[in-house]
Amino acid sequence: MSGVKLESLHGRIRRSYEESLRNVGNHAECIQRLRAELDAFPALLHQASAVNEFLDLDLAKSVHRTCLKLMAFCETSTNSQHVTFVLAAIHYFVNRLDGSPDFFGLDGFEDDAVVVNTVITDLAINLPTIQFSGSKESA
Repeated sequence: MSGVKLESLHGRIRRSYEESLRNVGNHAECIQRLRAELDAFPALLHQASAVNEFLDLDLAKSVHRTCLKLMAFCETSTNSQHVTFVLAAIHYFVNRLDGSPDFFGLDGFEDDAVVVNTVITDLAINLPTIQFSGSKESA
């Protein structure tokens, strides 16, 4: 059974992603719900940036764009297992209180990028990974 190597995720990030996996359920319903949450994200980010001047807007926007591309993958893929893992990554991103709360502090979206990158890499999805200061590719 090929999928995401959960051992590459650690601590709170792994536990939050596992919770997201449990929340996927019916793919069609999940896609519809997550699509609405992704559509609402730019307005939420704008509101949060007015309160937290330290938000990494570029990283947040990059993760959002990548999640939109992953949503397109979910809408066309015939691999149900891969769709489940991808939907869980998108759920992780839209969940404001995931492994590291998104709109507070300096690194709120780094964990989201790690989860999304892990899914892209482990499932060999034809998308570039997200580059950010904490990523292995940037080191």
